[in-house]
Amino acid sequence: MHDKLENIPGGPAPAGVPAARDGEVRLPETRRAEPGSAPFLEAVSACLPADVAGTVAARQRNSRRGYRRVEVIVIALALAGAAWFVHAYFPKPLPALPFKFEWRYEGPRLMPDSPYYALYRKARADFDAGRGEAVIRTLNDPLGVMLWERSFAGQDELFYIYFVSCGRTVSRFTDWTRARSFAEELVKADPDNLQWRYFKLLLERRHLGGCREFYDTLRRQRCEDWRLRLGEVGLAIGDLRDLRGKVRELRTPPGDEAEIMKQLDLWEAEFLVFAWMLEGGRGGAAFPDDAGKPGVEAREEAWLLTRKHEDDRSALAFLKLQLFILDVLLEQDSLLNTIYWSGKPHSARMPLEAKREAILRRLPAGEGGLP
Repeated sequence: MHDKLENIPGGPAPAGVPAARDGEVRLPETRRAEPGSAPFLEAVSACLPADVAGTVAARQRNSRRGYRRVEVIVIALALAGAAWFVHAYFPKPLPALPFKFEWRYEGPRLMPDSPYYALYRKARADFDAGRGEAVIRTLNDPLGVMLWERSFAGQDELFYIYFVSCGRTVSRFTDWTRARSFAEELVKADPDNLQWRYFKLLLERRHLGGCREFYDTLRRQRCEDWRLRLGEVGLAIGDLRDLRGKVRELRTPPGDEAEIMKQLDLWEAEFLVFAWMLEGGRGGAAFPDDAGKPGVEAREEAWLLTRKHEDDRSALAFLKLQLFILDVLLEQDSLLNTIYWSGKPHSARMPLEAKREAILRRLPAGEGGLP
């Protein structure tokens, strides 16, 4: 066999003599045979004694020599198609939104003799340094244990810096999801503590994500539990209005009252926009735009709230919300359609387009405005 399968340096194999080179069989006249192919097996059989040639050839036929090039390409294309399908049609995690904090902490300070004082010092150092994710990682489990054991009395400051960190941290990899249940437990335990009610609303708002991102999600995939989510939004709006009334009754608000009210107005307007999309779309992304139709009243209430602050140079979030509402209305407009907007029906797009253009001129280029 060695005499017949000799390694010959470059060039074609001599006529009538097969040669083995780099794992391939070179047949006469420079023809090549792929491993496992009929010419390959024929050449190998010719090189072997007759009593073993048949067995070797049979094993070669049944053995798998790996994927052929065309098979690799087909598999790669199939995987790429599956990845594209998942990216296009499966809901994506919504980015968390940062929030301003106008609610000043006025609760009891954690005392040095507290069993949680060392934990507090570590979390406080990260909090003061702006490391919100570290605060959340440090406090997630201990606060959960406190609530489970009902041993959270006097630990208000720990919960405060935890909730503020959950609002300020925008990374989607931060596990802030337990914060909602923490706030709900604190409100149940102390319903008169407006601080916990404020944070419960903040976390409800953050849980919903951005209005535009939610709309894009609806366009990709129906929201099958829209009734449940609409009910949650309705409860949040009721809680917010109740909190606003109680803050007005305070002799000394926990912070700048005007800024707190502005924050609550923004959250209410955003909750109402979510109610418009959920009620109007019934789980889909097409919303009716005639007076009296589902969701239209909520959208109009949201618009009125944004108009209260549209001239405030420090409140760009209200202008962005107006821009989103107009974008959706104009996008879903059709020929001979009438849009009920800003208190009256419009049979032409021009008033909405003019308002949209005015908003874009006022927004900075980096905030979605015109360059």
